[in-house]
Amino acid sequence: MKDKLINWLTQSTTVMAARGLLGAVLKVGDCAGLVVETEAYLGVSDRAAHAFGGRRTKTNEALYGRPGRFTSTRCGSTAYSMWSRNQRRFRSVC
Repeated sequence: MKDKLINWLTQSTTVMAARGLLGAVLKVGDCAGLVVETEAYLGVSDRAAHAFGGRRTKTNEALYGRPGRFTSTRCGSTAYSMWSRNQRRFRSVC
C-alpha cells in the first residue's frame, strides 16, 4: 500500500495530490490520522511556499527529500502537521 501511495503522489500534480489526500486516513504502525486540510505549494518559486527562495529548515526538510517522503510536526495539543513533496522537480500547473 505504501508503494501505491508514493507512486500516486509522485505521478500527480501538486494540486491533484492535495485534493486526493483530503479525507484519507493515513496509518503508520499503530498510529493513524484523518487528513482534514491540505495546502498545495509549487516549490521554491512560490511566494506562499514554506520553501520559497530555497528556505530550508528542520521543519520543512521533507520538501527537499525524495518525493513521497513524509515528516510531521506537532502543532497544538492534539494536531500534527504533515509535510511531503510529491514532484520530482518544479512543474507549474498553470
